[in-house]
Amino acid sequence: MASIYKRKTKSGQIVYYGALRINGKLIRKKLAHSLKLAKTELKKLEYYLLLEKTSKIVEVVSLKFAINKFLMEYELFRKVYSNFIILFKIIKSIHFYLSFIPNH
Repeated sequence: MASIYKRKTKSGQIVYYGALRINGKLIRKKLAHSLKLAKTELKKLEYYLLLEKTSKIVEVVSLKFAINKFLMEYELFRKVYSNFIILFKIIKSIHFYLSFIPNH
């Protein structure tokens, strides 16, 4: 359940904050300077945190795929990545050793 509370700043202004718990985690955020806007912002925050964040699909990428992708980009933009020659050699050797490991 969400709640709204207010605090006074050093200059005497009233600022409204929102607090809600999602999966046991407390989330607090500054909402607005008026109660009406704070209620609207709290509804938007609830919607975003409950629906938007939980519905994202996480794509699982294997290490070998990520290394291959990096190597392809490196080959295309070799001049741009000229400072990463040592890193490239290390990753290439890791890629070589990963080819001997099954399921990678």
